[in-house]
Amino acid sequence: MISWSSQKHGSIAQSTADVEYIVASNANKEAMWLKKLVSGLFGEKLETSTIHCDNQSCIKLSKNLVFHDKSKHIDLKYHYIRDIV
Repeated sequence: MISWSSQKHGSIAQSTADVEYIVASNANKEAMWLKKLVSGLFGEKLETSTIHCDNQSCIKLSKNLVFHDKSKHIDLKYHYIRDIV
């Protein structure tokens, strides 16, 4: 098993699905922040953003609201994407 250590985020990713899950969560937070910024500056309501992911394990993990042994090592702040999906 390959293990990536993410010191920047304080979480340990044990697979590419974990890495993409964390990246998707961060991309979503960034997109929401940018939408709020543009909306605040220009007073426009923007349409919903779409985050694309091609990793099937990451997609299933983000849609499944139940915590499993395979996802318990991922920091809780990244599970925010489950609420958005």
